[in-house]
Amino acid sequence: MSLNKQKQLTRISDILKECIGKNNVTESVLQQHREAYLCSITSLWNLHGNEEEAAYKGLPKKFRIIDKDKDQIPFSASGVFTGKQIENALREIFNEHREVKKIFIIDLLKEYHCFIENQDNEMPLSFRAENNVVNYGLPFAEVENLEKIIFEVLNEKNKTENVMFADHFEKDEGAIKDKPEQIIVRKNAKFYTERELIGGLSFDCELSYQRFPCMDHRSPSYEVLISFASFIQNEFNPETDWLHIHCNGGKGRSTSFSLFFDMLMRLQKGSLDTITFPKLLQIHKDSGGRDLNIQKTDDWKQEYAVQRYSVLKSLYKNLIKIQDYGLKDVFSTALTIILLKEQGNLEKQSFKSIVKNSGKLVTKKIDGDWDLYLKLYKFYNEYCGQANYYEEEFDVDDVIDQFECYTTSEVSIVI
Repeated sequence: MSLNKQKQLTRISDILKECIGKNNVTESVLQQHREAYLCSITSLWNLHGNEEEAAYKGLPKKFRIIDKDKDQIPFSASGVFTGKQIENALREIFNEHREVKKIFIIDLLKEYHCFIENQDNEMPLSFRAENNVVNYGLPFAEVENLEKIIFEVLNEKNKTENVMFADHFEKDEGAIKDKPEQIIVRKNAKFYTERELIGGLSFDCELSYQRFPCMDHRSPSYEVLISFASFIQNEFNPETDWLHIHCNGGKGRSTSFSLFFDMLMRLQKGSLDTITFPKLLQIHKDSGGRDLNIQKTDDWKQEYAVQRYSVLKSLYKNLIKIQDYGLKDVFSTALTIILLKEQGNLEKQSFKSIVKNSGKLVTKKIDGDWDLYLKLYKFYNEYCGQANYYEEEFDVDDVIDQFECYTTSEVSIVI
């Protein structure tokens, strides 16, 4: 298949050329991108007047509420959605769980994506490349900046000329068909970011959009794992909040983060050590997610599936360590220490800076509890390969200096 035959489709290279000189977009940025084309993420049933319009306006693909295990905090997951589909999903969640005060929509897509007005609905679009490698290696801050600029350009272009996109990429290979059906966006139809779409919804409870960008098929980066854990500990209240996690197809990325979220919630309840990793994988497979066990195939995704499994299994073991250490109330900070160590970056970070960047809620917890602070300090130093403070004396003044809200007269230390 030759992607360069698709002359009429909206190409990422053409859009980025128009962005050069705006908001630090340079030629080198353009060169970092694999060629990608604007595609619909779901079939355009409504545009075609197809009998499957009901499905188009129903629930998102792979939508599932995950609440069957008694030790789970209920939450939901899906693939990408149309505007009507996410409204229907939110309504179904709220109808079953009236106690919910706030719903977080967790977007896992790293690829550029948006929504386009389509009659009384909003259609999801994405820039797609073969194997969905758009934005590989790009920092998320740069992706978010470029995405904003790209869709500003498209909104401006669509006032005077046709914007063409494909319906839609091949399911199995994530590639554009040899002869995709080309769809014209009607002039003056608005392109929305997902943040704008969610922000414009009117609902019975508060809605909040959060994005933790991951490459398709691959394991999440350490930075994203740390960021997600910090968000869950600092901003998510399991008694009143709900999490809806989505990726593109509702399988790989959404199942990985469903599993991660489930492990964090069990850790917070102190029950993670009562369930095995294989059992957790089975629960999420049975709930409608992907089977994350390693399947032996000749598929190009095999290497990434092995890496993803390894990362998730390692997370499970590390979270068990955190529970055993008695640090479940500051799990995000403890996990940050572990992942920085695995990256080889822990020695570059002082304990004080890690605590300071733990988020307001966690920092307040640590600063208000000397025993917890001391336990976390020991944990940090053991991972740094310094003295094991369970067995050896340490410099009390050094610890006191870092524990800024206390003085030596207020603290009694027992070794």
